[in-house]
Amino acid sequence: MNNYLFAFDSNYEIQGTVAIYSLLENVSENINIFVIRDSSNKSIRLPSKILEHKNLNKIIYKLFDTDAFFHNMELAH
Repeated sequence: MNNYLFAFDSNYEIQGTVAIYSLLENVSENINIFVIRDSSNKSIRLPSKILEHKNLNKIIYKLFDTDAFFHNMELAH
């Protein structure tokens, strides 16, 4: 079983959802999906087409605290 990692913030929720659905439609076995979301996106609402997809084994969400301080990252993208 393969694992896939997606990371998106609130600006890319639609694009991330489309990518996840496309992946599920194009794999030939069940997969696990890990979604890392930042603190600007407290809740990701995935449609039932994804949550109930025949190729989805499980989906795991992790929150990345972007409010924390990152050393030397003030001017970085």
